[in-house]
Amino acid sequence: MRKLLKWALPCLCFAAICIGCSDDENEGDGERQGKPVSELTPDENKKELETIGLKVLAEINPADHENLLKTLDKFSEFMDYGDINLERNETKAAKSVAKSIRRICGKNDLGGMMAFTRASSDLYRLAQYYGIYTYNEAREEWVRTDSNNNLEFHFKVNGKAAVVKVTASGKEVAIDNEDDNEQYMVPEKAEGIITLNGDELCKVSADSKLNKSSHTADVTANITASGYSFNVTVNASETKGSCDFKMAKGNKTIITATASVNGQRMTDPTDNDIDNPENLFKDATAKVNIMGEANITASCSNIKKMIDESDNIYYSYKEDPYDELWSKDEAEIYNKYLKAELRYNGSDAVIATFGFQAYEEDYGWDEKNYWDIEPIIIFTNDDSKISFEDYFDDEVGFKELIDSIEDLGDQYETYLDYLLDD
Repeated sequence: MRKLLKWALPCLCFAAICIGCSDDENEGDGERQGKPVSELTPDENKKELETIGLKVLAEINPADHENLLKTLDKFSEFMDYGDINLERNETKAAKSVAKSIRRICGKNDLGGMMAFTRASSDLYRLAQYYGIYTYNEAREEWVRTDSNNNLEFHFKVNGKAAVVKVTASGKEVAIDNEDDNEQYMVPEKAEGIITLNGDELCKVSADSKLNKSSHTADVTANITASGYSFNVTVNASETKGSCDFKMAKGNKTIITATASVNGQRMTDPTDNDIDNPENLFKDATAKVNIMGEANITASCSNIKKMIDESDNIYYSYKEDPYDELWSKDEAEIYNKYLKAELRYNGSDAVIATFGFQAYEEDYGWDEKNYWDIEPIIIFTNDDSKISFEDYFDDEVGFKELIDSIEDLGDQYETYLDYLLDD
């Protein structure tokens, strides 16, 4: 399922241009010189996209999060090296939440928000634990005092008082996960607040609604920090799974993305469905909007047929499933069922489409070269093709959105035990 959704929603790869192309020495001015957008060359399109990327960068100032990142780093340092009377899982959860917030705010990783929507969320885990912990730097240890309603960590950052506070409210539900033989407690609301000298640096929250009778799960996670906001909403029902992302600064929206999978019995599968999960899914769609200036849309017309044909290809080459012929046949299947297009806002013209091709890669550890599949851009004005890797610098960007969309197929699985428990 993870592989399926990754390729079913390839347009999210493209969102990496917003950050990735900013280091290009030939940034371009985006001037079309009177040309219709449909007549722009690949190089001219790249300049146009770079201009949009630069507008994104103009809205993002890494220094805005300086105090937050320093506070998170100091907190992680004290959690690593200071003696603390917390259970191992809670200590791990505290560091994990700090790491997630740092990645989201420090790298504008919108896809990282998915971590807060899972039943196994470390924010939920922390919200079950009570106590006030104060770090003594001289003795390098945390000193605990009792609390009956929340978890707090008090420490110093360059002499300033920092507090990390986690609370939970509303009804809790217990979810048993058979995969790791662990029980998760999911509150209606969990919230974490980080302050420095009394000033709020960051707030993270997750709100969940689970309904046994309708077999639905709806979870919304938000982070606000230094005027930035990161949001994701995940909805799962028997017939549809979806997630919506948004990144904004103040009142200005920078990135929005949405993805959905349609199907049947997705939160109420039969025994046969468990063995054949492709039976649950029909089609998938995704949309990305960048600064209100570029739109990417993608769709998978028939998930079941694509999986069945992909499986048939795999088993026909099972002696050597990663050779040239297999990769080319697999790419043809993806191109048959997947469609993705780029447009500039204000124009109906399709600037580029997206597809897949087989490519050979030399890993260097033996004499044999291996084949795999990669996404490509196909420009409509001259049908020229180029791979994502060759076209864009992907050192930094939103490619984590791909991983988060892959998780969409797994999101409701951890809620199933609760939804199906009579």
